[in-house]
Amino acid sequence: MRREDVEAAFERYGPIVYRRARAILGNDEEARDVVQDVFIKILSGRMKREGPMVGWLQTVTTRTCINIVRNRGRRAELLAEQSSKETPMIDETEQRVLVRKLLGHVDPRTAEAAICVHIDGMSYDETSSHLGVSKRTVANLLARFRRSAQEFLELCPKALGDEG
Repeated sequence: MRREDVEAAFERYGPIVYRRARAILGNDEEARDVVQDVFIKILSGRMKREGPMVGWLQTVTTRTCINIVRNRGRRAELLAEQSSKETPMIDETEQRVLVRKLLGHVDPRTAEAAICVHIDGMSYDETSSHLGVSKRTVANLLARFRRSAQEFLELCPKALGDEG
């Protein structure tokens, strides 16, 4: 893309990229960094556009955010927050925070399906269309996410030295 095209895309789609990054990361500063990173990748030619601009930018943004979540080293924070074997009932906001943290412990495809359903509130139909897979595959990816989350949460007390 030419610089002028990237600047026009930034003006038009920057807020969409920001909102998506903010929803996934839960942090304004990191979301702003993602917006810059996404458009720098586009300007430098490291990202080749595939499909409609909005969908393509959402995919690039989601993958960039997944990499941030996977690399930010929040495992210790999660272990501290989940220090008991019993997970009490938590509200929707706390669930979203927990989902964000658990994204770093699964493969990117599983994480993307979890983001679509648990963060974006998409249905299985919408998620399957967005990811280009069947509804059955979406169900399998979410089941994998739930198993990974359960296994991780069960290990947290042991990792903290709580043999309960």
